[in-house]
Amino acid sequence: MEKHQLSFSTNAKLEKLIGRELITNNIIAIFELIKNSYDAFAHRATIKFENFHITYADTQKKGDGNRVISDFDSKIVIEDDGVGMSFEEVRTKWMEIGTTSKEDKFLEISTEETNDKRIMNGEKGIGRFGTDKLGSLLHLVSIGDGGYEKTIIDIDWNQFDDHTITIQDVAFDCFVERFTKPQKTGLTLEIKSLRDVWTKSDVIKLKRQLSKLISPFSQEQDKFKIYLNYNGQGQEQIEKWQ
Repeated sequence: MEKHQLSFSTNAKLEKLIGRELITNNIIAIFELIKNSYDAFAHRATIKFENFHITYADTQKKGDGNRVISDFDSKIVIEDDGVGMSFEEVRTKWMEIGTTSKEDKFLEISTEETNDKRIMNGEKGIGRFGTDKLGSLLHLVSIGDGGYEKTIIDIDWNQFDDHTITIQDVAFDCFVERFTKPQKTGLTLEIKSLRDVWTKSDVIKLKRQLSKLISPFSQEQDKFKIYLNYNGQGQEQIEKWQ
């Protein structure tokens, strides 16, 4: 009798299972990504609808909910002013499935200006795969390490559709730039080749969902604000849903 050791391997299909299939819709996908912004101690997160056929005024009008507002060139950009990630954090945390980096439910960050304490929202570690639910192409720009390092990576989520390979076989180019003077930290996620058609009612539903992240206490609301931007022309702040 021969003795062998076996270990599990991970098919590339796993990425789709925890992204497009586990995250049920686009609203939840953005909600999870904004929770990650909160967890990164951002004070401001902005969702930009670029090349969408909608304005802020449209969102204030009743009716017309089924009107299609997206097309082939539409993209969604999510920006925050959180602590960002260094290249090493992108490599060992963002790119690692099931990372333990958020197992602490309660985190604190201290600077010269503030002592910020937050309860983790995105502890399941699947929020980043919401970008795959939204669109097949992701351009990630992170400025971390106290503002001294910028990391850029472009991800084509469709490369994981080849189920004859393992998830480790899929690799993407990553570019790193170091600064001598600190830059403003934060994360930008630019999502293109959107998978679904967006309607006006989708934006209204998103606003309601995002309002759940706004504190009901006015003294706490300055700690984290969420904005929607429509084609760079109109912007609104998400308020607590009444």
